[in-house]
Amino acid sequence: MKTLPHKTERIHSLDSLRAIMMLLGLVLHSAITYVVTDYGAGWLLKDTGAVHISNDYIQSLIRVFRMPSFFVVAGFFAAMLFYERSPKRMIRNRINRILLPFIVFLLILWPFIAFTWTYTTMVLAGTENSLAETLKIVGTPLVLIPLNTFHLWFLYYLALITAASVGIALILKKLPSTANFISQAFSWVIQK
Repeated sequence: MKTLPHKTERIHSLDSLRAIMMLLGLVLHSAITYVVTDYGAGWLLKDTGAVHISNDYIQSLIRVFRMPSFFVVAGFFAAMLFYERSPKRMIRNRINRILLPFIVFLLILWPFIAFTWTYTTMVLAGTENSLAETLKIVGTPLVLIPLNTFHLWFLYYLALITAASVGIALILKKLPSTANFISQAFSWVIQK
């Protein structure tokens, strides 16, 4: 008789944490347009007529913990899948929930992001007839090829980190004495 793997109850507190971090992303990306600091090519959208130092503090504070929180929560759930279900099911889950959405949305969103980014930059720079100028630039076939990941960078890095972590975990599964030593070392560090 085949037994079904144990399914852990939903952890609502971590769902709430993810929701709060997502909402803080709205605050962060709103504030960064009005910061005093010049980020150069890192963030081209800037309303120079409405900057205030408080926005620098807001975006710096949120930046310190927001994305690390996402990655820790993602690692927790990935480890739970790996050990409660199986490595194969965990890999399939991560492909479906991280890698495929990254590829699909990068291809779908790229033209829209390129358009809105170019248009907003031109409007904030005071370019006359910003829409016509944007359509000239975005209308070129080269714009249809994603040159970077924009706001999907975290999925890209999460896929890389997941692949590396699964590789390390599978190696350590084959070397139980090494895995035990590493586990004891981490336990010692945490207890001290």
